[in-house]
Amino acid sequence: VSSYPLDEYELQQELIDIFQAEQTELEELLNDLSAEVEEAQAEAALASSTADSEDLNALKKQLGLTEVSGQGVVIQLQDKEGVSRKDINVDINQIINASDLRDVVNILREFTYEAITINGQRIVYSSPISSAGNNVLVNNFQISPPFEIEIITTIPESVMQQLTAEETLSSLSGRVQTSEIIFKFKKEEFLSAPAYIGGYRTNFLTAPNE
Repeated sequence: VSSYPLDEYELQQELIDIFQAEQTELEELLNDLSAEVEEAQAEAALASSTADSEDLNALKKQLGLTEVSGQGVVIQLQDKEGVSRKDINVDINQIINASDLRDVVNILREFTYEAITINGQRIVYSSPISSAGNNVLVNNFQISPPFEIEIITTIPESVMQQLTAEETLSSLSGRVQTSEIIFKFKKEEFLSAPAYIGGYRTNFLTAPNE
């Protein structure tokens, strides 16, 4: 009897363990930054100097706790026209999966940016982008297609150049032709990202077929 299904399952579990370990490390960083914010707030309560106020605002910005606006890039991802996510037999290549969103966000994080959002959900270091069946969850909130990923950055041209490169997101780009999904992007002169309002505890909901 072939052991391939078992080997594949063990590999999936190993990858999940690696991902969770990385997220735990990022969560620890956020907790450290949160502690710095609390310390800065306490100091500001005792002496509200300009320097203290600037430090506090800088920490809040780093944690994604402030609204941000500026130029950037909007990336749109959409399922193939006519397919239904409610169909348990739907071809997963014809729909946008949580893994697709994670791949795009990971590329965007390589650049200097002010904020990243997905359908209005602010992405921070510990933001989970996960799935439950064919449903996609960001920050543990369910979102629906079309998916719009926005990055606020001072270098939108560099971001677009990277997204255009054939070797970048090659699997996703290939499915535009083979499975008729939508993957497009454009520069915007003004974008606005809301402050992150979630907690910093990370939950993972990973579908077996991802």
